[in-house]
Order: sequence, then C-alpha cells, then structure tokens
Amino acid sequence: MNEYESVKQYLKSLEKALKGLDPALIADALDDAEEHLELATEEYIKSGKFESSQEALEAAIKEYGLPSDIAEEYMRLEPEKEPIVPKKRSLLYQIFGVYVERQTYLNLIYLLLQFPLGLIYFLYIVPAVLVILVLFITLVGIPLGILFLLSIFGLSWFHGRISEAFLGIRMPQKRRKFITGASQERMRNSMKDVTDFGRFTSSPTWQKTESILKDVRLYTSTAYLFLTFPLGIIYFVVFVALFSSTASLIVPPIDVFQPLLTELFEGTWAHFGLAQFGTTSYTNTYPIFGFILLTGTLHLSNMLARLHGRMTKALLVKR
Repeated sequence: MNEYESVKQYLKSLEKALKGLDPALIADALDDAEEHLELATEEYIKSGKFESSQEALEAAIKEYGLPSDIAEEYMRLEPEKEPIVPKKRSLLYQIFGVYVERQTYLNLIYLLLQFPLGLIYFLYIVPAVLVILVLFITLVGIPLGILFLLSIFGLSWFHGRISEAFLGIRMPQKRRKFITGASQERMRNSMKDVTDFGRFTSSPTWQKTESILKDVRLYTSTAYLFLTFPLGIIYFVVFVALFSSTASLIVPPIDVFQPLLTELFEGTWAHFGLAQFGTTSYTNTYPIFGFILLTGTLHLSNMLARLHGRMTKALLVKR
C-alpha cells in the first residue's frame, strides 16, 4: 500500500483507471474518493490508532479500495450507453421538425435563463471580490475569501444541475464538500489564530485553501460564471429581436392593421431599394417570411444551446 504517499497520488491513479468514461462521472468519482480519504485519515489520526499520517492514509485506502477496484465499480454502476444510431429523417422533418421537438423549447428557455442567472452571478462576484480585496489587509478578508472560493464551486454545481436538466448533458451530481465533519472543529480553531500568520499557514484551513487555489476548476468556473452575464445579454437581445421581427411579419394579414402596416413597411423597404415590398400584395406574403424566420430562429437556438452546453462541460467539469 506504500505506493500511494498522498491522496493526490491516489487520485491520479484513479483518474487514469477511469480514463475514457464521461468527464462528469470522473469528477464525481475523484471528489468522492478525495472526501472519503481525507475524512478517514483525519479520523484515524484523531483516534490515535496510528502514529503517522502516512499510516493513517494507508489504512484509509485499504478501507476505501484500490483505484482499479473503485474504477471497476463505477463502470459497473454507470448505465451502458447504447450506440446512438442517427434516425433517418426526411429533409422536410430536418427543417420543420424543430416545432415538434421538446428539446427545442428546453434549449430556448435555457438560453433565455442565462440573462437573469448571469446578472445574479455578476452582481455577486464583482462586489464580493472588491469587498474581499479591501478587507484583506485587515485579515477579515481571509475568512471571507475562503467562503467566497467555496461559494464559486457551489454556484458552478448549481448551474451544472440546471444545464443537465435543460440540455440533458451529464454534469457532476455530487456537490463538493471542502469542509468535512471531522475537520470543522480544527478549522474553527485555526480561524481563531488567524492573526498568527505563521500558525495559520500550517493549519488545516490554510491547507484546504491552498488545495482550492491549485484546483483549475476554481478559475474556469469563475470565468464561466462571469461570462454567463454578457452571453446572457447577447442571447436575450438576439432572440427578443428575432421573435419581435417574426411577430411583426406574421401579424400584417389582419385586415384592420393592413393599411397602417403597409404604410409602415413601405418606408422601411424603400431604404433597402425594395419599395415594392411595401405594397398590399406583398404585405400579404409577410407571414411566409415570418414563418421562415421563426424556423431559422429555433434552429439557431438549438445550435447555440449545443455550443453553450459544450462550453459548460469544458469549464465546469474538467479537472
């Protein structure tokens, strides 16, 4: 059992054994293993059963299992994915099938949700960072900074669950726990000594913070949550404009509005050298253009949702 001198080394072996599986599943497996081994090691040390942390870690690994055994268990529990055979769809269905596909509307709702969610993330992250930077010199910013780092992972997990619900992409199901039950008391004691910087840097609190700072997901998750706001604005503006344009094209056939709309569009089309499109005969064809625009808008939402889903998985899951 001496081949694993640290939890990090064990996790690397486990990650290698899980290679080829879904990244979200690998993230869940690694987080489970890390939490269990750290908790078990702390409990063994606290109980006094072992003289050194290395012996406690060896006992924890023996209890939890070798990486190969854990990987085999995860492979067994994960449902096998049947090979996806693309259904042969007619060209007509490929174009207009978006209207009857449930996923189309889930994708659209998801993209529109990015604006309010992004606004919430932005209003939380920016002020929090500024406050922590200002208070850092007073040492009060240290515990606030730690809580902020933990909240980033909490928010990314929450957003991942939303993404899985709407887009159907596999995201981590387990929320990471950086503060285990066995270490809470020790961490509270360390926080009492926060003014003693030398003692604080050797405390479990600092070690846990250092582990968080070295986790690439901290930075990719922060970048993703920050980008959600500008992307949400773009999605919201684009789709509101497209749906408004669609509605303005579909409505004109109503007789009571035809004279007014004809006059309105006559001046509009003239700017593009197509003044004849403002005539009554052409106004009657606007719904056709509106239907084409609506179809294109739904296809656009599906494409953007797929791209956003890939970005979500790349930034929130990859270790």
